[in-house]
Parts: sequence; structure tokens; C-alpha cells
Amino acid sequence: MINYPSRSKRTCLITDLIKYKSQKNLFLCGRLFDLNEKKKTGTLRDISGSVHVDFFQFEKGLTNVNRGDIVQLNGYLNKKKGFTARGLKVLVPWKDLYRPETNLKNSRWYQLLKNQNQVEMLKFRSDFLQTVRRFFLELGFIEIDAPSLIPAAGMELHIEPFVTNFRSKTGESRQYFLHTSPEFTMKKMLVAGFEKIFYLGHTFRNGELAGLHSPEFSMIEWYRAYQDYTALMNDCRELVNFIELKLARKWQKIWRKDELLKQKWEIVSLAQLMKKYCRFDLKNIGPEDNEKMVKIARSKGLKNADKSWPIDDLFFILFLEFVEPELGKTAPLIVKDYPIWMASLAKRAQNNPNFVERFELYIDTVELANAFTELNDPEEQYLRLSEEQKQRRKLGRFEIPIDTDFIHALQTGMPPAAGIALGLDRLMMVCSGQNRIAELLPYSVGDIS
Repeated sequence: MINYPSRSKRTCLITDLIKYKSQKNLFLCGRLFDLNEKKKTGTLRDISGSVHVDFFQFEKGLTNVNRGDIVQLNGYLNKKKGFTARGLKVLVPWKDLYRPETNLKNSRWYQLLKNQNQVEMLKFRSDFLQTVRRFFLELGFIEIDAPSLIPAAGMELHIEPFVTNFRSKTGESRQYFLHTSPEFTMKKMLVAGFEKIFYLGHTFRNGELAGLHSPEFSMIEWYRAYQDYTALMNDCRELVNFIELKLARKWQKIWRKDELLKQKWEIVSLAQLMKKYCRFDLKNIGPEDNEKMVKIARSKGLKNADKSWPIDDLFFILFLEFVEPELGKTAPLIVKDYPIWMASLAKRAQNNPNFVERFELYIDTVELANAFTELNDPEEQYLRLSEEQKQRRKLGRFEIPIDTDFIHALQTGMPPAAGIALGLDRLMMVCSGQNRIAELLPYSVGDIS
């Protein structure tokens, strides 16, 4: 019968050993790796790091311990800055429960157990999230804990929500969605009188699983009342600078090695980019100009383009193929001003009513953020949502009800405002020079069994 003690002794973490170098009976706890019974050596690891362990004082050998056991050691820091163990107590044994059909290599927790670099990446992630939160709190923003379950999700044509049902004990059933964005909730808070607010948490989008996508991901959304999208451009610059100032040196082994984030930020219009890379004037394309877009796409070699596709689908096959791979390669880049048919929640540009005040942020070809000067006209907002609802129905996509409470809030009056959503997993990926956000996630959908 194995004894699993409920308590243990611990003087300090491994990285703090140097502070206790004069003491001769220290207690360390952690998992034992690289055990070599012949040489009487091993490596002890805890959350702070690892230390080489000498067991040469164990005259009878290491008969009661195995590689992988969680142990308590007592001893002292030796002159080689290793740990000389005088005593050992097994707290939790590594029980080998392998079966032929079991493949633990695909389990995220097992990968972390075997790979200290991935553990460090998750510690970096924790520090990163707290640094982002600190940035907004220091600017006087109020954090809003928005609900994940909502009665109506956003209407974007290219975003599918997760759908669930609430069933009461009386048999009542209600349909809910996991939010694809906390946007409607946050705007209701603007109506309620809040002026500088942010949400930092998880967001859910069905069908998204790739190098830059996860069905569940971390996002920050923030809103500024009485300001427009230019204020958010400045926020983005200051946020990235703040993160780099606080974390680049501290996490230099993880931080990207080039100077891309230090370069002067660039701002360019979407129309300029399309003219440069695709040779057409976006100002001449309207929501019904499918045939024009098909001709442009086919002239660029995209032979499968079809006029039956929605206009924004035709646009995006060009944008994703020829434009996006060039964005933010030499400096962070803000792409601003989008056609009215590409932004259901943004306000029209004052100098061009066929475009809206919207921008996206790109760093190292990765899209990081989407921002609007927010539409606050309830009648126009209702018409735009109704039109997107019709488009979803036409394309056979899941039907989403209009959030009438959101429309009622706008009718009460939402102040002029700007809002932005920024993908934190992607920003971490860019700052650490990774190629997949899965490298920075404690778990992803593919890891959960």
C-alpha cells in the first residue's frame, strides 16, 4: 500500500537556493528526472527551475525511488551550485499506467511535464496577460466581466457561433450562444454611462482551428467614449511599447530576436493596398459589383471565383492571396478605411460615405486587431443587422436573432465611441517569434480528450 502524505516540508524553491547557501539542512520538493542509480545523480525540477542532485551519501543506493517520482529532499547547496541530498521521501510515485492503446505524447499536460521550455512559455503567457491588464488599469479603464452565454451573437457572415440551450427544472428551454465577441455587452455598458472599459477573457468561434485560429481564444476588447478610431491607433502603439518595455528583457530567451516591434508604425488605407497589389480601385467597387470582382480575381489567376459568391468573399480571396502576406513585414502596420459592405458595426467616414472608419493592425503578416469608430445610429444599425441576417439565411448559415436589447440601448443613446478587439494569443505569438498560437495555449481543442 502506497502512502500519499498530505503534507511536506519545503524551505524554498530551487531558484532561491542561493539565499540559503549557509544552511545545511534545506528541504526541496519537486519531480525527480534523469535519475542515474549507478552514478547516484539526478535532476530535481519545480515550477521555478531545476537543479542537479548528488546522492553519493546514500550508501544503500536509490532503491526506493524511481525516475518521475515527486519527492522531498533534504540536504544542502554544494560548491558546484548543485544540491547534495542527505535524505529522500517519496511524496507521490510515478505509477506507470501505460496501456498499448494509450498515447500520452498527445496529451498537453504530458508535453508540459516533459518539456521545460513549454512550461516557461506558459509562465511567459501569464506575465503577458497581467501586463496587458496593468496597461489598461493604469490608464483608468474599468474592466467589465462580460458573460460568455448571450441570447444573440454577432451577425458577421464569416463567423459561426457555438449554440447551446438552457433547460430549467420546469422544462423551459432557451437558446443561447457562446459569445463570438463581447461587443454588444460592452456597448450596453457605454449606454449605461461607462466611458473607458475593457474586457479580457475567452471568446468562442466555431469551425476555427488552424495555426492562427482556435475555437476558444483569448481576446481583449476596449472602448473609449467620446473618441474615434484614431485614439485606438495610439492605444495600440502604446500597448505594444508597454509590453516590450516590461517583458522583452525579462523574457529575453523567449522574446523575438529582431527589431521589428521597435520600427516606426505605418498607416495606409485599404484602397491604397488593393491598388498596389491587385491593380484595382476599391472606391469603384460597390456591394453589387460581383461581376467586376470576378473579372479582377480571374485576371490574377484565381479561376474558381464565381459571381454567385458574396462580394466580401470575392474581395477576401484576393486580399488573403496577394495582400495580407506582405503586411507588417518591416514595421507594424495599420490598415484603415474599409468599404461600407465590410463593416456592419462601424460608422461611415465623414469625407466618404461609401467607406467606414475601421482599421486592422498587422505585425509580421499577422492580423492582430479590428477597430471601429462605432455606429451609434439605432435605425441604421438595425437595417445593417437585418441585411446581414438575410445574407446568412441566403447562404444557409445558422440563423441568429437580432439582439433587440442592443437596439433598445442604442435608442436610449450611446455616446460617440470607438472600440477594438485584439487577439492576445496572436500578439503573444508575434512577440515571442512563434508560428502557431498553440505553442502559447495551456490547452487547445485538439489537446482536450
